[in-house]
Amino acid sequence: MKRIKAIFFFVAVLAVGVFMTISGVKEYKNSKLLQKEGKQALGKVVDGEERRGRRGRRSYYLTVTFQTAANQSVEKELKVSREVYSKATSTGNITVHYLASNAQVCAFGDKADAKFGTVAGGVVAVLVSLFLFKGAFGSGDSGEEAVASSSTPGTQIAQNNQTSAQSDVSSDSDDFEEAA
Repeated sequence: MKRIKAIFFFVAVLAVGVFMTISGVKEYKNSKLLQKEGKQALGKVVDGEERRGRRGRRSYYLTVTFQTAANQSVEKELKVSREVYSKATSTGNITVHYLASNAQVCAFGDKADAKFGTVAGGVVAVLVSLFLFKGAFGSGDSGEEAVASSSTPGTQIAQNNQTSAQSDVSSDSDDFEEAA
């Protein structure tokens, strides 16, 4: 039962890691495209929200509307840093970086930063799952064999000592019989 739970946990962590890695690579590519080919527009802040997560951590979200160069109106909500959130909510405007080919791929703030945190988290999750896999399957049998083979010489010495002690006792009893 313990091994089944380990397998389930391994598969779950592996699936999360693969998903995070794939989505993180996509996010990273989009952020690099924004840096290279991104257009700029002035966006109007529609809504700003501060959310509290686990352990009191705060996340900041902005909902912004902007017009593309092709006169397409876009409204997007994104997670932003505290500094970007503070500046945008106080002024009501923010610089938006977007892709001309897909305006839904955008970033808020003075510059578009490369985002690689999700990729890093995904790689860590995959590595953890491989460690769990090795723990569940890899080291159990070979570790016991290694301990058994390393303790064999000591066992043989102890057995040899017992054998010689028994022969000493039997030779003493033979001496006793001869004396009687």
